[in-house]
Amino acid sequence: MNYPSFIGKKEQSKSELLYNKVKILMQTNVKELIYDIDFGTDIRSHLKQGISNIVIGEIKEEILNKLNNYLGNELEVTSLIVKQNDNKLFVNLEYTELSTGKIETITAEEVVENKYLD
Repeated sequence: MNYPSFIGKKEQSKSELLYNKVKILMQTNVKELIYDIDFGTDIRSHLKQGISNIVIGEIKEEILNKLNNYLGNELEVTSLIVKQNDNKLFVNLEYTELSTGKIETITAEEVVENKYLD
């Protein structure tokens, strides 16, 4: 996947492309992309179960499985932290780009509706 650059901007480097692929994978719902309905994660669906250690474990497992499935030959996950703070779920992912050894960190958050909180 090579995402288009904005007009007047340079083409993205391989590192930038990988970073964007990871970010899009984490922020896309499964079945959202017509051409690959398995792409993405079901973080929002997991939240409907309520936040618990089990749900957090399921989210972590899903993220790791999807990254391994789609980008396993491009990166190695060095740290994955999923935690709840008030009404937000935070995901902090650190990975090493295998081709360059470059370390990147991606942080994402999802607001948890009150009806899903413990």
